[in-house]
Amino acid sequence: MQRTARCACSAASITVDGEPASGETKIYGLRNAARNTDQQRHFCATCGTTLYWYTSGRPDMVGIAGGCFAEEDMGEPDLSATHKKKFGWVGLPEAWQKILD
Repeated sequence: MQRTARCACSAASITVDGEPASGETKIYGLRNAARNTDQQRHFCATCGTTLYWYTSGRPDMVGIAGGCFAEEDMGEPDLSATHKKKFGWVGLPEAWQKILD
């Protein structure tokens, strides 16, 4: 199943099961010194929405902003990717997978 994520103004998009199909995007880089990783974030040149990113810590993956999938039902999540960083008052289902790094 293909899923397409779009920025807020719909000028840029990315399709999950293929290469990114984007309008004009700009890139900015981040450095996480604690993890010794670099990240490239791609955002819409028109509205500034961050659409997708690459990180050197997971070079075989592309991160896509879940909130940009507006047309399809994403279903219920089952994973907390940065669980250590959540606020103590945030409650999540016990059955969710928790990545603690």
